[in-house]
Amino acid sequence: MIRQQNRDWGLLGLKKLVDEVRADNGNLHRLYEYTDAQVFTKMRMLHDKLDPQVKKWRLSRKRLKKEQEENIYINDCTKIIMDGQVSDSILSAQKLIDIKRSAKGDKKNQFVKRLTKEAEAIKKNIAVKLKISGRRIKPYICTRALMKYEEVRDTSGRPDEVRNKETVRLYDRYATGERNSVVFAAESAASILKHLIDKELVTFNVYFVEPTKCQDEHRRERIRVSFRGLVDKYFR
Repeated sequence: MIRQQNRDWGLLGLKKLVDEVRADNGNLHRLYEYTDAQVFTKMRMLHDKLDPQVKKWRLSRKRLKKEQEENIYINDCTKIIMDGQVSDSILSAQKLIDIKRSAKGDKKNQFVKRLTKEAEAIKKNIAVKLKISGRRIKPYICTRALMKYEEVRDTSGRPDEVRNKETVRLYDRYATGERNSVVFAAESAASILKHLIDKELVTFNVYFVEPTKCQDEHRRERIRVSFRGLVDKYFR
């Protein structure tokens, strides 16, 4: 939709839109193209244009061109979004990664790079075997930082104590040290916070954009099985 700005279903790219608004060229009304109603209206126009063509191509026994395959994929995605039928992931896994830097570098980034590289290789391989576009198989990796923590000391009577006054403290009868058994929650083995600090949650999902009216559980299972070894390797 962004690439075809000269069509009825064209949508101005966000960066270009922001630039035009900042330049005050009288295009402030273009902001309305980014309401849900406007985007869905344009999406419906695009679908109405592509769908008749797609039906003809699917009935044809001729080998489809790359552009036709892409338009079929776009039409399928558009219909899925409009119908609210976005499916759950075929496979999902999560793992907590220590984000403290080690002598070998950033552990989390190394983990994500290896996972991404192997997932892309699996995607290409299974797409060839199933004779489908690799764009329909989507390994998705998301990382979320949980808690970052810097060790602090009780600085009662000092100016920087104000900064730490909201820090949660616990009484720990088994604690040792100079604070008379009162410790920060993030340092106490009795608190779950200690196990979450300096950690990042890595979530891995595999999605499959199925061709409209061509749902095939056997195909979904083959994709699931193809990625299961990767999940066992990195998330178990």
